[in-house]
Amino acid sequence: MVRFTVSEARKQLFRLLDSAEKGEEVILERKGTRFRLMLDPGPKSSDQSVACLDVSDEDVLSGEWTWTAGAEGQLQFQARKKAGKSQK
Repeated sequence: MVRFTVSEARKQLFRLLDSAEKGEEVILERKGTRFRLMLDPGPKSSDQSVACLDVSDEDVLSGEWTWTAGAEGQLQFQARKKAGKSQK
């Protein structure tokens, strides 16, 4: 088992990740609270792609769209105005 305080872990993050990747138990401790760092056994190969977005809007598929960021960071998507045509 590898055990570090959080301040030590910041300095040796790559070593902690390497240890967890090898299957070693890695424990971080902060103010008496213990955390376990472990490898997520999710897919490792880049060949296993997962579709996370299905686009069916014609404007998006044709590339005729734009976006703006609101005051609080939210994104607003909209069809790009086409010259000589009315917008949907």
